[in-house]
Amino acid sequence: MSRIALISDIHGNIDALEAVLADIETFQIDTIACLGDIIGYGSEPRKCLELIQERCSPIVMGNHEVFAIFPIDPAELGGAAGRGIEHAREQLSEEQLDWIARLPLVEELAGATLVHASLDEPGDFNHLLKLRQAKRHFEEQETPLCFNGHTHQPIIIEKVGRYIESCKPHDGFIGLNPANPHLVNVGSVGQPRDEDPRACYVIYDTEMHAVSFERVEYDIKKAQQRFEEAKMHPSVIKRIAKGL
Repeated sequence: MSRIALISDIHGNIDALEAVLADIETFQIDTIACLGDIIGYGSEPRKCLELIQERCSPIVMGNHEVFAIFPIDPAELGGAAGRGIEHAREQLSEEQLDWIARLPLVEELAGATLVHASLDEPGDFNHLLKLRQAKRHFEEQETPLCFNGHTHQPIIIEKVGRYIESCKPHDGFIGLNPANPHLVNVGSVGQPRDEDPRACYVIYDTEMHAVSFERVEYDIKKAQQRFEEAKMHPSVIKRIAKGL
């Protein structure tokens, strides 16, 4: 296996997902892995889930999948998250919900670990927004490389001895020092939050031990129209156009 595409945080945005899958087809990719949060926030949870089931392996569970299958009152989640889960439960079949319930929290692929949020209590879905939050994650990481999502913000975090450093993505492949553990956040397909509204995913070249962050234009206005028709939360409709 030489090249793997890693996608995460689709959040029911079928227009973004279809654009990313079309972009992946322009590369020589051996497999596509999904790091969770297929549903939630967006208007097309069923269509997104069907595409992910068809095109991706392995797939790990995100927190929005957990929200959908456990008896959580969407009102307790509030706002955009609550409305997204309410809509997902209306759209998904019992068979699809049963499939979601069987998703693993952690997987391995080509010597790398896959998790939605953090290896520090993966079922708690801890956010890694600051370097100090990555310390506990690295205490649990047993492979040289781990891929995650959850924050919707693409970044590379490297453990160098006792220190933890970060590197923001840039164009082209970025080599990773195999002597140091790395955590690569692959960003978000359906709802980026790094002030770039384009869909984001990562290509991992296992032979080069390098990653490339790919940004993909998609029809945001069409996605917003879908969200409006499905009565998704107004904040989500606005934020997908701004990448916030």
